[in-house]
Amino acid sequence: MSASRAHRALLLACLALAVPVTACAPPRPPGRVCCGTVSYDGEPVWEGTVTFLGKDNEVRTAPLAPNGSFQVVNPPEGKVRVGVTNYERTPTAGTPDARLKPGQAVCVVPPRPQFRLPARYAEPDRSGLTVEFPPGEGSADIRLKRDPDDPAPLRRADLPAIGPEVGQTAPEVTGEDLDGKPMKLSEYRGRVVVLLFWGRWCRLCRDRFDHDRALVERMKGRRFVLLGVNSDENRAKAGDESAGGKAPWRSWWDGGVALSGQVAAAWQTPGLPYTVLIDQEGVVRGRGLHGDGLTRAAEELLKPKSPRPPTDQDDP
Repeated sequence: MSASRAHRALLLACLALAVPVTACAPPRPPGRVCCGTVSYDGEPVWEGTVTFLGKDNEVRTAPLAPNGSFQVVNPPEGKVRVGVTNYERTPTAGTPDARLKPGQAVCVVPPRPQFRLPARYAEPDRSGLTVEFPPGEGSADIRLKRDPDDPAPLRRADLPAIGPEVGQTAPEVTGEDLDGKPMKLSEYRGRVVVLLFWGRWCRLCRDRFDHDRALVERMKGRRFVLLGVNSDENRAKAGDESAGGKAPWRSWWDGGVALSGQVAAAWQTPGLPYTVLIDQEGVVRGRGLHGDGLTRAAEELLKPKSPRPPTDQDDP
């Protein structure tokens, strides 16, 4: 046997011996878990981080769940100092960045309020907050007090509805159409709007073009409009499809196959084709409708509203 073959055989033998030793190593025991809640002026703190600092400067952190609860693995034992901070959220939806291509549409989502905590609670060694963790698993509730000059707590139930769920106001969509002209969803307030997510690369979209064109023709002369959100990579070819009459409705260019555009992401579009029905006040009234069901729903919104019957309190 040559020296190289002998060396290879010896190496394989060593590996064969090493594998059983590794495989039979005892599993690492699960970490001890302590849990609890954080509240501020009686309201759960539903976004942020809680930090625990032990006597030996051992640090553990845990995120806060939507109900204000936390779970921390292997926290320091005994009396532990605590700090609570909020996440620093910066709105990204509707903010153009380097990834956006020229003319690509964006969905402008109104900024949501952020839970604000007094800064004095942020540092564990300065907050004055402590909890006691036993050697085993345990729990601890952290209650933050509010002084008169501190910000008021923010309840999740009080957050404004920003869409695009049914019954919520549709967020703004702004950008350029396939011809490069400026276009905003709010410009069509006062009409029933069908927002159609489509792409020329999508065969099912093309199969439904006949029905979509028939819907536009049926609603001609009424306060109705069908608007598209196009996800083709090639904007010019999508424009050719529209100019050629196959998809004659006005469309934003959302710039990317596989629903990678900002509008599709903000509207949580599950696939193509996809429709969102919006009423005259800009409120979402249906999602995922198609065919005769979409036509009937649009017709229902276009029906004239019955006048309110007079009451005894009305002026004569």
